[in-house]
Amino acid sequence: MHYEAVIFDLYGTLIDIHTDERRTSLWRRMARFLRYQGVYAEAEQLRELFFAAVRYSQRSSPEPFPEVNLLAVWRALLSELGYRGADAQVVPMVQLFRALSMRRFSLFADTRPCLETLRPHYTLGVVSDAQRLFLEPEMAMLGLAHYFDTLVVSSDFGYRKPDARLFGHMLETLSVPPARALYVGDNPLRDISGARNAGMAAVLLQRPGVFPYELSETTPDATIASLRELPGLLAELR
Repeated sequence: MHYEAVIFDLYGTLIDIHTDERRTSLWRRMARFLRYQGVYAEAEQLRELFFAAVRYSQRSSPEPFPEVNLLAVWRALLSELGYRGADAQVVPMVQLFRALSMRRFSLFADTRPCLETLRPHYTLGVVSDAQRLFLEPEMAMLGLAHYFDTLVVSSDFGYRKPDARLFGHMLETLSVPPARALYVGDNPLRDISGARNAGMAAVLLQRPGVFPYELSETTPDATIASLRELPGLLAELR
């Protein structure tokens, strides 16, 4: 099969990231910063309110795989705590929360060589479970944005992978039939099941020593240990 488009998961596939949103020091720093914005809440109170709001957003969604919009969560939370500042200022507050949560953030060593090889020959896209206000600047920070024609981000839709509709949005935007698109991701449930349910071929990236935390009975079309293997695999499939 000759593929026209190669679509990637982002975090855990192209970007090596680890965040810890429960860390006490994060919430202490957020609470201290918010005092400058006229919001007075103790760190533990702020943490409890945040996770309660996230759980409420998930429970109240009609979707089987709901996605939370963290910007909406923070806007509601800050309003409840008495924030009366400009609404536009909430975005950098939420991005500060993201930055404080990061413990690790970089490209995998095999990311750029793979994309450089594929870009001249395929249309490239990203389907990611993510918040757009994080994803776009983080891709820019790491010099990834110019490789991709389209980004489909779960926070825009209110549902996340493995919902096949996310993959369908990508295929529709690119005007590529499912049989001509291949998806690459590291999560057997969200990535492999989701892509296959959308009619796409799916490649599981299983790096040595990294074990998926969500399993699936769906079998990938291929499994690779490094993105460096992907161009050769695609050449074999021509």
